[in-house]
Amino acid sequence: MDSQKQNDRGKNRKAAPPKQSRFRSWALWAGLLGSLWLIASALGLPQKIGLTDENFNTIVSALGAILTLLGVVNDPTNPRGI
Repeated sequence: MDSQKQNDRGKNRKAAPPKQSRFRSWALWAGLLGSLWLIASALGLPQKIGLTDENFNTIVSALGAILTLLGVVNDPTNPRGI
């Protein structure tokens, strides 16, 4: 009878979600790159190489659109993804 109680207890437990490495998350890298861009902008580095805010915004918008079309940014088939 004790073994039956132990089996019943095990059935009610939910499986732990799989652990995902933070370094494999695209959100981490997007945030890190954004932070680095802010630091570089504060130091005036983009202007030294001829990259204006307008050019940068155009490049980022195009890149975001391409990644969204390819399903990299938003993957509806992945229940764990964003």
